[in-house]
Amino acid sequence: MRLQKMALFISLIFLIPLPCFSQIMPPPPPPEPPFNYVAFPTDQMGMLYNPDGTEITPEGFLYTGYGELMFFAGNQLRPINQPIRTLHKGYLPVFNYSVWRNGFKYEFTTFATTLDDNLEQALVNYIRVKISNFTYKKQTGYFATAFRYSNEDNSHRFRRPRVPKYPGAHSHSGVKFNPTWKFKFDHNFLYRSDSLMLIFPEKFPGKSVSVKKSAKKPDAEITPTTPMGRVEYKFKLKPHESLDLDFLMPYRPLPRGSDNIKALMRKNFDEEKDKVAAFWEKLVNQGMTISLPEEKVVNTFNANLIYDLMALDKVGENYIQTVNLFHYHAFWLRDGSFVVRNYDVTGYHDIAEKCLDFFLRWQQEDGNFVSQGGQFDGWGQTLWAFGQHAEMTGDLKFARKVFPAVVRAVDWLKQARGKDEFHLMPQTRPGDNEQITGHVTGHNFWALLGLKKAILLAGMLGEEKKKAEFEAEYADFYSALRKRLTEITAISGGYIPPGLDDLSGYDWGNLLSVFPEPILDPWEPMVSATQAAARAKFREGLMTYADQKYIHNYLTTNVTQTSLIRGEQRDVLHDFYSLLLHTTSTHAGFEYSVLPWKDRDVHGNLTPHGWFAAKFRMLLHDMLVRDENEELHLFSAVSPEWLKTGVPISVKNGASKFGKIDFKMIPDDSGAVVTWRANFRQQPGAIVIHIPFFATLKSIELSGKKYSLAKDFGLNKTNLPKLGADRVVVPPTANKIRLNWKINSPSDEFSYDYFVEKYKLEYQFHLRRK
Repeated sequence: MRLQKMALFISLIFLIPLPCFSQIMPPPPPPEPPFNYVAFPTDQMGMLYNPDGTEITPEGFLYTGYGELMFFAGNQLRPINQPIRTLHKGYLPVFNYSVWRNGFKYEFTTFATTLDDNLEQALVNYIRVKISNFTYKKQTGYFATAFRYSNEDNSHRFRRPRVPKYPGAHSHSGVKFNPTWKFKFDHNFLYRSDSLMLIFPEKFPGKSVSVKKSAKKPDAEITPTTPMGRVEYKFKLKPHESLDLDFLMPYRPLPRGSDNIKALMRKNFDEEKDKVAAFWEKLVNQGMTISLPEEKVVNTFNANLIYDLMALDKVGENYIQTVNLFHYHAFWLRDGSFVVRNYDVTGYHDIAEKCLDFFLRWQQEDGNFVSQGGQFDGWGQTLWAFGQHAEMTGDLKFARKVFPAVVRAVDWLKQARGKDEFHLMPQTRPGDNEQITGHVTGHNFWALLGLKKAILLAGMLGEEKKKAEFEAEYADFYSALRKRLTEITAISGGYIPPGLDDLSGYDWGNLLSVFPEPILDPWEPMVSATQAAARAKFREGLMTYADQKYIHNYLTTNVTQTSLIRGEQRDVLHDFYSLLLHTTSTHAGFEYSVLPWKDRDVHGNLTPHGWFAAKFRMLLHDMLVRDENEELHLFSAVSPEWLKTGVPISVKNGASKFGKIDFKMIPDDSGAVVTWRANFRQQPGAIVIHIPFFATLKSIELSGKKYSLAKDFGLNKTNLPKLGADRVVVPPTANKIRLNWKINSPSDEFSYDYFVEKYKLEYQFHLRRK
């Protein structure tokens, strides 16, 4: 050993290479990979309005349902396996991931876009593999691609073929496996039964690269898992030399001789990558944009807008909001109403209206709105979605368009309630969510929300007779529901159960008495009891489902949003960072199926989930700006991590029912300055600025005057502020205020990084307990 050290020392002095030692150079220190909660994450590649979508599998393969493009690397050409991916600029859907084999780094960049500017036309997957030699010498490396139908047990793949579940669907995405498929090569084209599957690179001027093509695996039975159409690359690269391999994979195999094949040949990887990144970035910047000193928060907000837009199909003249392009490629009034709300509160009113036009197709002959049999929450969700959009935009034309359907819907409700023993929404078997048969609590909360918006629409349109009729229906319905809630909570100990007949069922719509708009007073005892009961069921910081069996990601936000309205900032931030913690490295959320403190496997509940996407964005929006009755609330919950001296929290195009507002908070050593510029359609009664729970307010400065909390507490004269320990209420005509406060406990307890490190320690503890 001493001789080896001496030889190494001498060789370094005289720059003599030592071939007897390791030939692999230490690579440049890579950044620590981003945390990835989901053990087997999937990523979604698609385009706005296009019904097709490619899955990046947990291993890093590309799966379409027509086939799965596999990648192999290293001397033994083993399949790659890289579940951790990142996004271009942190949020744009150009996916990057890499693997190391035998001193070579294989860097993958992949994205999907359409062949031309028509977003509904053929989807194409672009793949670049950049291979770099990180050894001291010229070295031989290997890479290969091949197609199979799917993996062995079809795990973490969406089922194909399938037809999207909505009227007018004509898109058979995927095919059944055919053991007679034949793979053939024509130069650098790979065909399967005369349909183009892949265009691959074959010529490398000035490079030492050989290409071997194998159409089938000799003497082997062809099964869904058999890799076929194999293309192998053998190359020699000098130290630090790189090789780019660019592949084109049509989502749907293209018939031989198709004009689309000729169009593909004219495409350039870098140009298409820049174009698709610019397309999505422009869309992101058209709506509400957030800037704050925690990258994960901003990237998750932006990426999840794109995930929802990818799942927005256009079929004929219909714009159909699905949940994702995988196993949830279907339409629900329930999910769609929240996604539309997300579009509205974050500034995408035109897209929201396109989606809402499709809601009208789900009105039944009797006037009810139903997208899935027995799920009567769709009645209230539809009317709420119509009303909140009209309220957010002031669009009378839209209000007139939907109002006849609203009138028919209320007529149905009157008749249905008239036949019910409790005078509530009728008994039903939704077959989902609460998993009960009977009077579903959430269906009734939604119905009252729908009636609220029916009243609003009637008022906007000057339909005074209908408005009075709707108000009377609301009052009678509310009275009937209160009576039944009083009876059932007397049995439950105050907790509002999922159903109104007994205490069975899973928590779901019963958590919606305050959010998205209050039906009950936020501090009413039965609301407090329900919040406490729900929080007692949290695991890993999130709400659980199915008798606490599974973590349920976006169900958590119903509890969180109620806490936000109640001013429980600490609980809100704890939930918020727990939601962030449970995302993938590409910021995607799931629904449920994950067992607490187990293997973090979502099984068939593939990421990203569009309802999580919408509800996360709504939550962050509401934490920063929200309307409550006639008040506009700013900074209802901010993290200590965001209050970096001199670094602003800024929001542009923040939307509310009053109009749009740009605002920012600039922290300093003794407090913060809050400024805003609004474009109100209607002026709020007041602007409420919330004080962080970890700060003690001392005084404020408004319009050149200073007000002391101790001296002027509760000041509420005309055009003067109202001061409180947790909030300041200022006139709507103001546009700047200085808050002087003392930070009580500056710590990293509330940050994404803190929650990740804490989770890792707790997870190891639970593993050891096994």
